[in-house]
Amino acid sequence: MADLDAVLELIDDLLEQGVDIDALLTRVAAALEAPIGVEVATGPHHSARPDGSHGAEPAPPGAAVRVLPDGARVWIADLTQDSAAANRLLRRLSVAARLTLLLSSTGVPTSALRTAADATAEHTIREQALRHLGMSTTTQVTTFAVFGETVATAALVERLRHRSPAVLQESIGRITLVVAKDLGVPHALAVPVGLRVAFAGPSPAVALPEAWRQAALALRFTLPSRRESSNYLMAEAVLVDSDAVGGYLQLAEVLTPALISEVRDVRRLDDLMQEQGADLLDCLEVVAVTDSIRKAAGLLHLHHNSVAHRVKRAERQLGFSCLEPYGRTRLFLALTLRRLRESQRLFGSEPDGAPPQPNDS
Repeated sequence: MADLDAVLELIDDLLEQGVDIDALLTRVAAALEAPIGVEVATGPHHSARPDGSHGAEPAPPGAAVRVLPDGARVWIADLTQDSAAANRLLRRLSVAARLTLLLSSTGVPTSALRTAADATAEHTIREQALRHLGMSTTTQVTTFAVFGETVATAALVERLRHRSPAVLQESIGRITLVVAKDLGVPHALAVPVGLRVAFAGPSPAVALPEAWRQAALALRFTLPSRRESSNYLMAEAVLVDSDAVGGYLQLAEVLTPALISEVRDVRRLDDLMQEQGADLLDCLEVVAVTDSIRKAAGLLHLHHNSVAHRVKRAERQLGFSCLEPYGRTRLFLALTLRRLRESQRLFGSEPDGAPPQPNDS
């Protein structure tokens, strides 16, 4: 019989990896060197043998059995552990089997981190998933939504690990969910070039579904990092705090690309993009968030006459002044809507009810 602690650790690892019930039983049976199984009250049975085979065998005579609240029975044959150890092993296997079966029957992914971030998961299931991740419901976590190349994402996660005692990550669609324990607000975090990052929190781990929703929505407003820096300007939209986005988050939640494309100002920005290129839109982004041409020119590292010339060209196409207070707000809204539309096209709809995600123009 394998070492009990090693088997318990294996069960936790398999559950965190999101394996299905057959894979769970097959690996544990091999580790225990004993047949094991689950008799489901309202569905097919599952069993596995140490040789790697699996089927639907019932519990053999003399097997150690634990009955679950829903009537299912988890069993281990030839269990030679003492009573306390046997009960501990059966209980851990029962929790893993029940969680795996419940999630697979509802179509919810079995990864513990996915489960903890899934708004449709039952509260007790979320608590179990958090425990498997080494967290309680009150553990303070900062939740990130990240989009970009795998190498850049790995570099960001490594930087977070220097600041946090535990960092977890999970790919969900085209976005990476990253959760950092006891991190706080990530000030002065350098973002690798090309990566887009938004975050929510810190907040209790039990509120992870809402934090993930907010971070994913805030990601819709980001732009790719153009420099690795310890501080980013709001206009760069590189490391976006969902709290700072405020009510604009609702725009990302309800507006579709088709609806946004009906806005005349957005269509005119599209025309500018086609005729003048992305540099003009970059210029307008900065003009929209500063209160003078000179300040915008300083941020763009251009002469103020050059910026003024570009703005006038844009105004002729847009049909309104970009420098008057109302015009500046109108420009900002049009640019924001266009960014949301392009981000939807880039990311699409995400699984598990997560909001869709961002783009670069």
